[in-house]
Amino acid sequence: MLLSLEPLFPLYAIDITLQCTQPIYKLRHFHQLAFTTWLRYLLPQITDYEQYITIDAVESGRSDYAAGDLYRFTLFVLNGHEELIEYLLSCFNELPKHVHTQDTPLFFSPCRSD
Repeated sequence: MLLSLEPLFPLYAIDITLQCTQPIYKLRHFHQLAFTTWLRYLLPQITDYEQYITIDAVESGRSDYAAGDLYRFTLFVLNGHEELIEYLLSCFNELPKHVHTQDTPLFFSPCRSD
């Protein structure tokens, strides 16, 4: 039985590059899950996230980032959803002020040097 790929199309792949505003230390290698969690926190209004969005964290082998370093990833948007792409890009354009401060830092947030 062949799997039909038709429900995935149109498929968009967008390369995104973000710049670190603060150091991030000691990320685990293959931290795609941690980055996905941060992305979900950044975009809380999106329901059924996993049905429409996936990422490839090409930086997954790197564990330390200094302020000013670049972080690259590829965002895949499935089933078209052009409005979702526009919303995501507007959120990225609002960084870093779009990220809300919270008492418990996310794994992908800057580490404190207490």
